[in-house]
Amino acid sequence: MFISPESIHRPPGRPASVRFGGAGGGQKGREGAAGPDAPKRLDQLNILVVEDELLVAWHLEGLVRDMGASVCGIANDGESALAMARREQPDLILMDVNLGRGKDGVTVAAELTGDLDAYFLFVTAYDAGTVESRKRLMGVEGPVIGKPVDGARLGAAIRGVIQD
Repeated sequence: MFISPESIHRPPGRPASVRFGGAGGGQKGREGAAGPDAPKRLDQLNILVVEDELLVAWHLEGLVRDMGASVCGIANDGESALAMARREQPDLILMDVNLGRGKDGVTVAAELTGDLDAYFLFVTAYDAGTVESRKRLMGVEGPVIGKPVDGARLGAAIRGVIQD
C-alpha cells in the first residue's frame, strides 16, 4: 500500500515530502543507476526509502535530505516498494529488511534486481550475518547497516555504495 497524503501527520512547520503519482517522478533518459551514467555524488542521488515504520521512514528521509540527496518517495510495504521503484527509477533504494506483513526487503530487492539498475542499501535491526546469508541465497547485493541509523553511518554507507 502507498502512504496516502491523508495518512501523513507531520509536526507543525515540517512539510510532507512524499511524492505520489508518476508525473515527472524519475530520472528519464539514463541507462540506470549502476550503469555508466550512475551518480557519484550524494547531491545527484534520487533515493527511495522503503520502511514500514513511518517515524523511522521520516527519520531516514531527513538524514538523506540533510546529505543533499533527493527522496523520490517512501514505500511502507513490499508491494508499494515494487510499484514505486519501477515508476520512479531511483538511483539507490534504502531498504528495511523486515517490512511487516507480505514480502520482506530482501525478496523485494531480488524482484527489482531484474527490473531496474539501482543500488541497494539494507537497514535492519536483525543480525547482519543473517541478512547477508539471506541476500546470498536470493542473489542480492548491497551493504547492511544496523538500526538505529545515524547520519554519519548512513552517509558513509551510501558513499561506499556509489563509489564502488
